[in-house]
Amino acid sequence: MRRGTIAALLVLIVAACGGERSARQTTTSPRAVAAEPVAQARSVPGSARSCETRGHNSRGLPVALPAGFRFCSNTRGYLKSSIEQRDGRGGWRRITGPPKLYPGDDGQWMNIFVSPDGQTLLAQWGGACEVPNAFFVAMNGGEPREVTGERNARKVPMSIGLGWQSDGRARVAVLNSGCSPDYDRPGIYLIDPKTRRGTFVEPLEPSADPTQDLSRTCQRQPGGFRVCMNVGPFYHSTIERKASAGTWRVVTGPLQYRSKDAGGFWRLVLVSPDRKTLLAQWSGECETQSVFFVPARGGTPRSVTSEGEWWKAPESGAAGWANDGRAIVRLFASVCGIGAHRPGVYLIDPETGRAEFVRRLTRAENGY
Repeated sequence: MRRGTIAALLVLIVAACGGERSARQTTTSPRAVAAEPVAQARSVPGSARSCETRGHNSRGLPVALPAGFRFCSNTRGYLKSSIEQRDGRGGWRRITGPPKLYPGDDGQWMNIFVSPDGQTLLAQWGGACEVPNAFFVAMNGGEPREVTGERNARKVPMSIGLGWQSDGRARVAVLNSGCSPDYDRPGIYLIDPKTRRGTFVEPLEPSADPTQDLSRTCQRQPGGFRVCMNVGPFYHSTIERKASAGTWRVVTGPLQYRSKDAGGFWRLVLVSPDRKTLLAQWSGECETQSVFFVPARGGTPRSVTSEGEWWKAPESGAAGWANDGRAIVRLFASVCGIGAHRPGVYLIDPETGRAEFVRRLTRAENGY
């Protein structure tokens, strides 16, 4: 597999919590807007949690989980992510919850691979500080076991499960740098799930392509833009625009919080019809989503809900642009903080900040 696929997972996983939220909103009659794909998640009747049958692979792309499995998490308060399997009687049984290796339950399960003998899961956890860790989980249930055998959370290196070999060993990328301890020999390992003894296969060497470097990952966006992020030792995210001769120019850097880089990264950029403004999605602490207007030629990001201090804005999601030049934005009822006073889809003018309510959010869209 390409080295960049390992680095790409690091831009998926963010944890900790945001602060108090409020929104400036103007309500008028509903108006139809372009449809947007919605994650295949559903609320479990009679409970405040959501389950889905897909996760994310090492490229950060949505993938279907193996048949008969799902991830569930609370939709209010602590996530307490769990892995569940169909029990053969039309119901579901819980295999495991969050790893107890770490204090608290910050994070969620991202992907799973079933071993050739069907007895063990290679399960990918996305934890606090954007740290990925792979675990072995017994199919009959039990506590997740960290693949490298570390029992001290402070010594656990970052790791990414890549799948299984036919001989029953797991293929795992053990990484160096980031928020977790350095590993003495980062690389690809084949690890026995019973003994957790690993055989070194190959090193993780940065590619000559800077967009596939393990120290930096970039993802192309529509309209000649890309979002980039250093993945270690310090995270630093940028939006860049393609210039002449194949070079790239920085449009804006990471958000600032009290004169320091805020935790998080740019994950999506959508260009306005007149190509003057970017609708940019920031993924911050606790996977908190925030949308900003950014001048396409460069400048300071502005919260779509016009708060001077962006961390006081309601959680939001970029959905696109309307033909009249207004941004289509979802304001959420937050999971990890206080959400919008009136969650819904809005049309927001990038010049005036005036917002028009279009419709309420469905439960699957986080409109509890």
